[in-house]
Amino acid sequence: MAPLDGAWTGAVAAPAINLELHLEESGRGAGQPGLPAKTITGTGRIWGAGPELSLTVTGTKAGTELDLLLELADDYAPIQFVGDLHASGTVATGTLTGSGIVEQPITLERR
Repeated sequence: MAPLDGAWTGAVAAPAINLELHLEESGRGAGQPGLPAKTITGTGRIWGAGPELSLTVTGTKAGTELDLLLELADDYAPIQFVGDLHASGTVATGTLTGSGIVEQPITLERR
């Protein structure tokens, strides 16, 4: 599976949320049994119904499972993305939860 390195974007209609992430994957683990999860870090921005905010990303990739914490600027509560990376390595589907968002489905696509 291709690493997550690069730009990813996603959007949902209601509430209006646009997300742009620039991710880097590191670590020797492949997320397979007996190997540690890979570490994901990055930056990005979120905009839509509220003000545009910059964010930092930390998280893990274990196999196809992604768990990303999006820490927002300006003292907003963080948002968590939990989902799965598709076999193509260019699409991830999951949900956003936090900062007033409740299990909102979203698809992220590599750009």
